[in-house]
Amino acid sequence: FVRVAARVKAQTRRVAFVVAGDGPERARCEALARSLQIENQVYFVGAIPHAHIPDAMATADVLVATSRHSNRSIAVCEAMVCGVPVAAFDTGQTHAVVHDRETGRLVPDGDEAALATAIVEMLEDEEGRRTMGRHARQFAEANFIDWEERVEQEIRVLERVGVRAGGTRTTAAD
Repeated sequence: FVRVAARVKAQTRRVAFVVAGDGPERARCEALARSLQIENQVYFVGAIPHAHIPDAMATADVLVATSRHSNRSIAVCEAMVCGVPVAAFDTGQTHAVVHDRETGRLVPDGDEAALATAIVEMLEDEEGRRTMGRHARQFAEANFIDWEERVEQEIRVLERVGVRAGGTRTTAAD
């Protein structure tokens, strides 16, 4: 992401990047931002409490997903629920939720230059970005379920396959 941010910064003047979350790569990413001379545009804010995710998303124009495994993550889904379009590498099942030029932008997996260009295009096209954000929210409303419903569905599946509360499997003889 930091390398992509540097490419975006080179193409547009007024931009800031917020990196949420924490982990073992944070110090390396902060050092990379300094070495690329974008440390004044990249803000590493650490973990954001779940209750504050909607507020954080409300400040974002685009959510950038750079996983090389799958970008069908909680953060992508949360952005879409909040009406924020997504720019992502097309990897794994990402295309199942991020539809190119409809709910966001997809670029070939690992193509940092293409991702940076897609982000810049989204930032420069306010009307298009807002339309993608609306479509992202509509997609989320039609296809995502809330946490409580998800837990209930999983309980029903476990009951169907015969798992007791103690974790033991039931049989017809039980």
